[in-house]
Amino acid sequence: MASFARDILLSRSLHCRTVFPFLRRQLWFYAGRFLLALAMFAWTGSREVAGMVLRKDVLVFVLYCFTLFILFRLFKLKQQFDITCSSAIFSVFPTANPVSYVMGTNLGFTIGMEWFWLGKWEKYQKLGADVICIRSLFSSVPEFTVANAGAIKKISMDRTTYKKPTAMYSMLKFFGNNMVTTEDEEWKRHRKVASPSFHQKAYPLVWERTSSIINNMMCHEGWNDLKSGESFTINHVHNLTTKVALVVIAEAGFGLRMDWAEHIKGQPTPGSQLKGEAEHAASLARWGGWFWKREEMSVQQSLRIVATNAILRAVLPKILFWIPSTHLWAVDRAFGNLDVHLGNIVSTRRHLISSGTDYEEVEIDDGFDTGDRHVERVQKVDLFGALIKSALDCEAGPVSGRLNDREVIGNLFIFLLAGHETTANSLAFTFANLALNPRCQDKMFEEILAVCGGEDPTFENYGQLKYTLACYNESIRLFPPVNIIPKVAVLGSWLRHYHHHEGVFKDVWIPVGSKIMLDVVGLHYNPHYWTDPHAYIPERFLKISADQKDAFFPFAGGPRACIGRRFTEVESVCAMAKFVRSYRILPGDGTGASLLSLQRRLLQAKQVITLTPVDCPITFQRR
Repeated sequence: MASFARDILLSRSLHCRTVFPFLRRQLWFYAGRFLLALAMFAWTGSREVAGMVLRKDVLVFVLYCFTLFILFRLFKLKQQFDITCSSAIFSVFPTANPVSYVMGTNLGFTIGMEWFWLGKWEKYQKLGADVICIRSLFSSVPEFTVANAGAIKKISMDRTTYKKPTAMYSMLKFFGNNMVTTEDEEWKRHRKVASPSFHQKAYPLVWERTSSIINNMMCHEGWNDLKSGESFTINHVHNLTTKVALVVIAEAGFGLRMDWAEHIKGQPTPGSQLKGEAEHAASLARWGGWFWKREEMSVQQSLRIVATNAILRAVLPKILFWIPSTHLWAVDRAFGNLDVHLGNIVSTRRHLISSGTDYEEVEIDDGFDTGDRHVERVQKVDLFGALIKSALDCEAGPVSGRLNDREVIGNLFIFLLAGHETTANSLAFTFANLALNPRCQDKMFEEILAVCGGEDPTFENYGQLKYTLACYNESIRLFPPVNIIPKVAVLGSWLRHYHHHEGVFKDVWIPVGSKIMLDVVGLHYNPHYWTDPHAYIPERFLKISADQKDAFFPFAGGPRACIGRRFTEVESVCAMAKFVRSYRILPGDGTGASLLSLQRRLLQAKQVITLTPVDCPITFQRR
């Protein structure tokens, strides 16, 4: 089917008038026989007489109708191919449809989400342009993938012509509308309230919490007991970064205290915190009590389960959480309990902030190198409190600019999802790249010693750790958390792109209603902006050109750029500085293995909602 369709689309000599008249005559012939059979049945009332006429005609009639439809769509697509884009590919089904999730990517038939990651720049190189038009048989809407920095910048900045397809993000409305699920004036309302949450006072807190959490982890997990030269291996470093990112977002984002000792000691495993809750849910289900008794979890327990299972809840329909599965029941219960907990916390924090009593007790070092500490009451500066304070400030203005409690909670959940999932993945890939590139790791270590000396890195050192930040940026260039950013064209427009085979710029027409996918992976591997794009070279971010700034798109761009970019950068630089300062990062179980085999194992990734490492063993050796 796919090859037949492609032949028709590429044919310049096949026209409608050579095929359609024959099919039209056959269609009318069988339609007439069908009407004759109906008339005979109405006249005689005998099914046998009508069946003599209809025995084979119904099936043939249906086949002819289907053939006519297929050919009509192919000829229509051929006309659209000729007028839209010279670099176009054909697929029977559109991208990211249910068929592709089952069958994966099979070019000419289905195009799955992994096509964007696996194809990188090669798909554009093959077609000779950095804008590709995708036409499908069962969709009249053209799709365009874009890997040109200028075109992506235009699409990101022009919010009148190109809109965000909010329907695609409806699954993220777990707790209410938020910045990700809204557009136009509603999005502006959310953005206005949420922006003050990421103020300058928040970032020292992020650094302090990250540093404290890692110190706590090293103490409870026995890292500090290692002597120089001793090492241990974590089978999958993503498990470690997931726990670190979760506790950081819980403390710096939600103002919750989550001691590392609350977790199971040893290597953290995703879902291990579900064990107790899942077993309890199973015992209730066995006695039929689960349907009327729902014991509450603590907010910390609920937060851990929600953070590690948000994708599961987003993908599966709600009805599936009623099937006999202890894991699904625990997840469903965690979401319900977290909703209740957050609602109570919002009400409490609203009252405390409005009354000026939103304080917490913290231990402060006396500063005389005596080890003495005293407790002091300080005002909370976490994202949760800042968001509620901003919402309270907006309540003094017009009603249209306010956020209700559901919308406040909805935005907090997005902060949790983005601050946990993407940061954990990015840190894991960064550790893998440092393990595979000891030259870059040694250079980072020298920078940390030069900036911090023998002291623990502090937030005041953040601006000086330029190479450390460059290592992180280079890692998310190679492994961007989000592979594509969807848009939809609400107005027709021309889009300029570069045609590599001809060496000239061309304009492609984007019809109204077209789906546009900003291909972050293709852009990050575009050799027009990045020399040797597959290599890990952090130095390129120390002296970055204007074109490269536009071609670096892991946090999106334009008015809808990621609001938490500085948050994750501060957290990641702190974590990297803490680990690299005390430990040498090596590939796990890499004795005698070639560099190529290590790269294939440590850098293997899969596309879920964000790009996630598959198997990344890392060894930490005490310096």
